Amino acid sequence: MIALAILPLMAADAWVLPSARNEIAVAGEIRVRVKSSEIVEAFRHIETLKRCAEVPAVGRFGVTPQLADLNQVPESDRARMLDAARRYRREGRANAAFEGLAGRSERLVEVAPELQRFLTAYPSQPLDTEEDFLYWSRERLGPKTISTITHAVVYRPRQPGITLIATKQVYASGFVDASLGLTVIEDDAVGSRVTYINRTVAGVLGGWLRPFIAGHTLSTMRRKLDDLRERLERQPVAVSVR
Repeated sequence: MIALAILPLMAADAWVLPSARNEIAVAGEIRVRVKSSEIVEAFRHIETLKRCAEVPAVGRFGVTPQLADLNQVPESDRARMLDAARRYRREGRANAAFEGLAGRSERLVEVAPELQRFLTAYPSQPLDTEEDFLYWSRERLGPKTISTITHAVVYRPRQPGITLIATKQVYASGFVDASLGLTVIEDDAVGSRVTYINRTVAGVLGGWLRPFIAGHTLSTMRRKLDDLRERLERQPVAVSVR
């Protein structure tokens, strides 16, 4: 086991999954020398963990979303985003596109169908989550930058040794109709295996653009996963700043 721990880890792998029309579904995997508890703690510092060239600004909402939570968002977007965040916390958001994504997420249905129901029916479906919070982000999609709100959920299913982090798009100012991310963390003797699956529905994904967007998504996922591993292994989580 000691010899295995000092071997260099493989570069991130990524692949395209079967998907419906106007949907891109991709998955990627890395091995890291940290345990699930450290990854979850890093995820709680989403403002640091998610920020990159494609995501120049990120911030967490408080338990009750406030206008001050959005002080890095363009002023023209703030009122609409605050209303969307508060309304989602109060009554959820009916979204047929997201329900379809959740139903096609085979790993989610297999490992934690109760989490699938929680995400789809929120807030009417209770679930004993480890943590859930809303965060906003500014995301670059080609020449455009959009504002988004995401519901993040950390959950440990009954199956031992597995931790799940699910992300559900609540609001987007353009292009994206629905998005579901699922991170599956499996602890082992050396650290953990991290599998990330993302399904996104957008009207622009149809037609001849689809293979180009899929290819770009794969290359971006590989780079982000390699960067995530470097961040997790480079320094303790406690060094992260909000």
